[in-house]
Amino acid sequence: MFITTQRLDAALMSSIKEPVPVNFNSMTIRELRTHIKENKLHQKIRDRLGKTVSNACKHELIEALS
Repeated sequence: MFITTQRLDAALMSSIKEPVPVNFNSMTIRELRTHIKENKLHQKIRDRLGKTVSNACKHELIEALS
């Protein structure tokens, strides 16, 4: 069975999904800190809170990311 280029392109395009918005409230503090680390958001947190990620509470981190 042969797959045409047009069918292959359509299949690939349909498999691409829009990014899912992140719900920070459902994350644990550890997951939230991992998200910040993986997305290199440490400086954003420090600028907004005036403290490091490790010294911030969960609700402060969520507020700074929103």
